[in-house]
Amino acid sequence: MKFIGVDGCKKGWLSVCFETEEIIVFDSIEELITYYQDNFTIFIDVPIGLNSAGYLHRNCEVEGRRLLPTKKKSSIFPVPCRESLHATSYDEANKINRRVLGRGLSKQTWFIMAKIREVD
Repeated sequence: MKFIGVDGCKKGWLSVCFETEEIIVFDSIEELITYYQDNFTIFIDVPIGLNSAGYLHRNCEVEGRRLLPTKKKSSIFPVPCRESLHATSYDEANKINRRVLGRGLSKQTWFIMAKIREVD
């Protein structure tokens, strides 16, 4: 089994194969998945399985923060609710997130909303 690390970047999606050290930038997440198909395990630095009105908590963030040292806990930031993904402004997304989840949306999250939306 081969492993791929993936992160969003200005030009699309950067992938790195751990075994071959091959680095590729893809325009879309769909293009990346088509390229690698089922031959790889992909680790992507974007939340998958978002909160929504019927699913308010993600245990992976809770457990991840629990395991990290105090000064590193904030590196796992709360993910947006699915309902906020199509907002056209930070204020709109923040209001939707507050209504659905009872908490606001960080600017850090807003800046990567397009990548989260694409993966979702």
